[in-house]
Amino acid sequence: MAKENLSRVSGLTFDADGVVTLDEIPYELTYQFDVGYNGETLEVHLVGFEVVPAFKTKSLVLSGLIGVNFYMDLSCLSDEEKADSYMEFTVNGRTERADFDPDFISENSSDCYGFTCHIASIEMADEITAVFHYGDDKTIGTTYTAQEYIEDALESPDYPQDAKALVEATADYGHYVQAFMKEVKGWPDDLHVTIEAANEIGEAEIAAAAAGTADYAVTVNVPEGAFVRSFGYSLMMEDMVTLILTVRTESGHALSSAKIGEEELPIEGGAGGRYRVRIENIMAHQLGSRYTVVLNAGGEDAEITVSPMSYVNTLLTAPAYENNLTAKQAAAAIYQYYQAAIAYIARKAH
Repeated sequence: MAKENLSRVSGLTFDADGVVTLDEIPYELTYQFDVGYNGETLEVHLVGFEVVPAFKTKSLVLSGLIGVNFYMDLSCLSDEEKADSYMEFTVNGRTERADFDPDFISENSSDCYGFTCHIASIEMADEITAVFHYGDDKTIGTTYTAQEYIEDALESPDYPQDAKALVEATADYGHYVQAFMKEVKGWPDDLHVTIEAANEIGEAEIAAAAAGTADYAVTVNVPEGAFVRSFGYSLMMEDMVTLILTVRTESGHALSSAKIGEEELPIEGGAGGRYRVRIENIMAHQLGSRYTVVLNAGGEDAEITVSPMSYVNTLLTAPAYENNLTAKQAAAAIYQYYQAAIAYIARKAH
């Protein structure tokens, strides 16, 4: 429409060349203007559009609990809108909320902010549904799996080589632990999507893991005649990694506390003098840590020092698992995952 033919435009401002800028029109509104053209009145409808937050890159949490970082471009939101926003993740019917963190900024863009979905090792191939909430009950969503990220990372020639070993170890950890937990728990085949391993774990890897965990024997400091009748330990891996001590007390003694330093540990049970003490949310680089747990009953103390690697060594060397290849492969995968995690962190520190 030539400028000279425009006799009247209601509500718009043209520049000297007869151009009107439309990007200032607020979104989600429709504007109607009457335009005079050669003596006739025409209706012109202009519809604004909304610039919305967008999912950008993703990354795998490599040095802590297993998780996937989802990065959002939030350049279209005000600071107030950002502060009120959050991400809701759903995995296998379990939900997790991640609130906006102004310090969680992508290394590649100052407009992209991260939100982390934590998953169990056995869930790496299970679908994550991510829904970003912002504004006045507005949402935008996507789906993804940690397995997708692992496959893309290992196939990419641009992915940092110092991280690929840990990505591979993470995939192997998920694959072999998933198979072991399925065997132990009797899970149906369709409960979790099968995680693909990056490497085969055979006799050589099992032998190396057994040798590498040989020094992780449990140590006990229980005074003669003390309240501890017996104890055991196991590693829970179907959720976040948790080291569990099972303690049985002598008759007439009730376990009142369990501590690592000043940290109080959760205690479950008590019937028949049987208790479970939980060391929760153990990160990848902490799998080789030794935890000295001080148990107290009636003012009397007993100490047990144990590590996740103590359980790993049990799976690798105990007669009960001598012919259980699935258990041995899972144990070797845990050991390799730990070794890869501490090597990755050491390289990043230099």
